Amino acid sequence: DRNFLDSVFDYLEEMNEAIAIIYDPLKTKLGHLSLRAFKLSSAAFNLYKAEKDFTAEMLRDNMVTYENLFQEIPVVVKNSSLTNVLLCELGHVQDTTSYF
Repeated sequence: DRNFLDSVFDYLEEMNEAIAIIYDPLKTKLGHLSLRAFKLSSAAFNLYKAEKDFTAEMLRDNMVTYENLFQEIPVVVKNSSLTNVLLCELGHVQDTTSYF
């Protein structure tokens, strides 16, 4: 989507470390938290910076494809120690609760 590309470029131009986080609610609803992070590849950033109205030929000449337009950044989600303790306590309370 061109609007997404424009937004990511604008953020990257202002903050060099800007990324876009994509959340997939369908996968998450199935029980798998789905978060993916992307940043504009350096080749795509340089091309976009030089010419905002680029064409397919310009992409081809600069060897920018849909596969390397964005670079995926690994996402690691960690709980704090207090959150882990809370989850253990909630699990313990749930185990001892009777549902009669």
